[in-house]
Amino acid sequence: MTPSSTAIHTHSVFLKQGSAAVTRVHLGFITGGTSNFAIADLTWSTLAVALSGTASNISYKLEDCGGGIYRLSVSGSNSGGANTAVSGTVVPAGVAGTGTVYAWGAQLTATAFPVPYVPTTSATVVRNAD
Repeated sequence: MTPSSTAIHTHSVFLKQGSAAVTRVHLGFITGGTSNFAIADLTWSTLAVALSGTASNISYKLEDCGGGIYRLSVSGSNSGGANTAVSGTVVPAGVAGTGTVYAWGAQLTATAFPVPYVPTTSATVVRNAD
């Protein structure tokens, strides 16, 4: 996805705890400018979320979907200006990257909030406006 210069983007993913005590959801603005990012670290024992990063307008949303499944989203806007790509990653155990986490339904959107999950197979799907 190519970021617009100051628009807010959101990376959302459904998660279930594996062996990792912490799970990191990362939204990155990269390639061509000063890379910047927004990070949401979910601590499973308390369901607390810690935010960090160099992107602008950083926020998060944690939704309880039942059955130990949560949807975590992190949002932010590109403060690097010339960056030409947006990426989203999920890492168990934060920086350490050890342990496991179950993750599925990841979406990267050019919106300030997570949008309803849109299942796809091999082709791009256009969703209705909110």
